[in-house]
Amino acid sequence: MSINTKCQVFTPQKNAQELLNVIGYKNDLFGKKVAENSCGDGSILKEIVERYIVDSLNNKISKDEIRTGLERDIWGAEIDNAHIVNCKLKLNEVAALYGIIDVSWNIFEGDFLRKNIVHQFDFVIGNPPYITYKELNLEDRIFVRKSFETCAKGKFDYCYAFIEASLKSLKNTGKLAYLIPSNIFKNQFALDLRKYILPFLTDIYDYSNQKLFTGKLTASAIIVCDISNNSN
Repeated sequence: MSINTKCQVFTPQKNAQELLNVIGYKNDLFGKKVAENSCGDGSILKEIVERYIVDSLNNKISKDEIRTGLERDIWGAEIDNAHIVNCKLKLNEVAALYGIIDVSWNIFEGDFLRKNIVHQFDFVIGNPPYITYKELNLEDRIFVRKSFETCAKGKFDYCYAFIEASLKSLKNTGKLAYLIPSNIFKNQFALDLRKYILPFLTDIYDYSNQKLFTGKLTASAIIVCDISNNSN
């Protein structure tokens, strides 16, 4: 894969917290599976882990059970091993604050799009890689075009495939909150993506007038999708 350096724009803490708030990742989290499928150095996952631990402790769940739950319920994916190492260090620091150590974090090293996960998660929360068609090599273009219906035509963005794959990875009652480039709402090549997400789309938070990422011109938005919504 040649996309590593294109994916290294991490989510500000404020926006990581907002992603969790808008999707309702707040209470009764033990036993609910959550994925961050382009986790970078863990800016979102560490917020997820802290909420999971605090909520579980409030529900009188033992630390041993919480450790098992962290390994079972929280999943990440990242293509860059250096980021995975940093991510695990951050997660260990968070867990240690609550007396939980030796967690075997479930972080997959590789491309989430090639994992083909279906109907497994209660929540998918993240900031998918923003990579334009012209920045993808021929191998990646062919794979994405063949594998994802939202990318079958035109000059798609890599994040279109992430959105489609993430929705497929949710359980029938699952929810998604993604920080995405707001141009998906007007780009002609995103028409199939808009049709794909429309039945599940419940909320849009527009940040077009705010600069969320230092040195990046991309305008952003948060979308929230609920698989059980299924409304036009």
